[in-house]
Amino acid sequence: MILYKTEYQSGRRVRIGRNYAGLRALVGILLDLAVALVFGIVGLAIRLVRWVLVTACRFVVGLLALPFRVARAVSDGFRRRAVAKPAWVLADEL
Repeated sequence: MILYKTEYQSGRRVRIGRNYAGLRALVGILLDLAVALVFGIVGLAIRLVRWVLVTACRFVVGLLALPFRVARAVSDGFRRRAVAKPAWVLADEL
């Protein structure tokens, strides 16, 4: 014989316990499994949507930052080719 016991709380102090046996227990177990499966699928879907949105936002930010990165790389190249200060020049003479 299948036995199914469940207990839940309604409010602060009221605890409700239920005991089922036989076919009602089987239906209760199957219903709990179905609800858990639905919540699991919904949670997975939400997580996947969040992952897709975060990835898309990172891609867009990367594309928007690309011209600035190129400009920085080009300006770093010019900075390295600048004329070096002679060794005999003091810092306060600049």
